[in-house]
Amino acid sequence: MRNLARAAAAPRCNFYRADGRRCGSPALRGGRLCRIHVRKFVEGYARRRRLAVPDLAAARTIAVGITQVMRYLWEEEPSVSQCGKILNGIQQASTNLRKPKLD
Repeated sequence: MRNLARAAAAPRCNFYRADGRRCGSPALRGGRLCRIHVRKFVEGYARRRRLAVPDLAAARTIAVGITQVMRYLWEEEPSVSQCGKILNGIQQASTNLRKPKLD
């Protein structure tokens, strides 16, 4: 019975859902979120770091960008429109490299 009282008094996750309801799971010790929402935020941060857009001013960075796109397509299963936008941007950047620079 004492454990139930301690569990009921434990701090709760501070994540709010889209409908305004609060997540009712217990927060991690010393934290504000439950284990599920901590994992989602960590995965989201890692995904944003992987998808950082490189400077498309050199052929080498375009190769890096293509590698990132291939990894993204393999791991994340994006929509067709997202794929089209990403690949169109890389195609434009590679076309711009072939044009002579006017100084």
